[in-house]
Amino acid sequence: MSASTPSSPRVLLVTAGVGAGHNAVAHALEEGIRERWPSVGVRIVDALELEPIVFGPLMRQGNILGMTRLPRLYGAIYRATDRNSSGPPTVGERARHFMLSRMLRRLRRVVADFRPHLVIHTHWCGVPAVSRACLADEHMEQAVVVTDVIAHRYWFAPSVDRWFVAAPESVEKLRAWGISPERITVSGIPVHRAWEQSHSPEETLRSWSLPAEKPVVLLTGGATYTVGSVPSLAERLHETCGDASIVVLCGTNRPLEARIKKLAARMARLSAVPFTDRVHELVSASSLFVTKSGGITTAECLAAGTPTVLLPPVPGQEAENAEWLQSHRAAVVARDEIDVVGQVNRLLADESARRLLAESARALHRPGRETVVAWVAEKLGLG
Repeated sequence: MSASTPSSPRVLLVTAGVGAGHNAVAHALEEGIRERWPSVGVRIVDALELEPIVFGPLMRQGNILGMTRLPRLYGAIYRATDRNSSGPPTVGERARHFMLSRMLRRLRRVVADFRPHLVIHTHWCGVPAVSRACLADEHMEQAVVVTDVIAHRYWFAPSVDRWFVAAPESVEKLRAWGISPERITVSGIPVHRAWEQSHSPEETLRSWSLPAEKPVVLLTGGATYTVGSVPSLAERLHETCGDASIVVLCGTNRPLEARIKKLAARMARLSAVPFTDRVHELVSASSLFVTKSGGITTAECLAAGTPTVLLPPVPGQEAENAEWLQSHRAAVVARDEIDVVGQVNRLLADESARRLLAESARALHRPGRETVVAWVAEKLGLG
């Protein structure tokens, strides 16, 4: 699309509520577009919310079950369905694309009604459904924003005009699929601009009633569901980390919040934080961040530059994210719960090691939000 684009350009952001990260990327891009060009029509669509009866719950619950209860099976399926070679789609891939296109017929209706000039995906499930619409409408283009460090074959579908990936390693993989380098941009994963802004640690700690002169260890197992035994780990950290404050991000997990508050009743330095849009403040002010290795979470860690200890990763994309971060010295990956406690205590006692992790993280951060928004401006002929 060029400068001849109509005066009221429209952008559709297609996400999927499998965890909180994909939606967070979509909202970051929406904000980036709206604040620069209020006249651009921007809409976010959660593909799973459009199919609430069968497909949506199946996708969500299947993902939670695999990540929390059946991680080995999840990892085996992840590896079996990936691909590092070119050639036409396999029979299995064609069947998956057909199934997704049929299941997401309401998404196709949204596309037909909204008539976007650009469709940007922050989750892979909607790509095959929109690809058919792109083939039928020469004025519509679609882009994919891969929300993990390494792209999985699930992200592939025909009629994708631009690929935004987190790291150079993904470029090689996409090229192996037969995608030309001119269509690939190493952008990093877009994050909300608050993660890239500086915050006063003293002011943040004071506003959260945390002692400024003591270290803070921030712990989370996920925003919408929890990976790992967070209450047990919080208790161990409280017992072994001297005078450090242990703050647990509970997200929307009410049972977890109740358990942490019960523990906090007898542990003075332990506290629970329910869902908040101020997580970036706490991460930036913390001495250490202990978290799972989801793609968006790790991108936020890079932007914040906070020393990070990653929980034992679930096999699959999170294991790849963790391995990449550790190979670039931007995080430490723990083997098990005991190792988490050991790594946290080691790093609390070693300021130079924490500084090295922080510097390496900041060096890896890329302005993904700005890069994708700049592409939108170019395609829509915006000033």
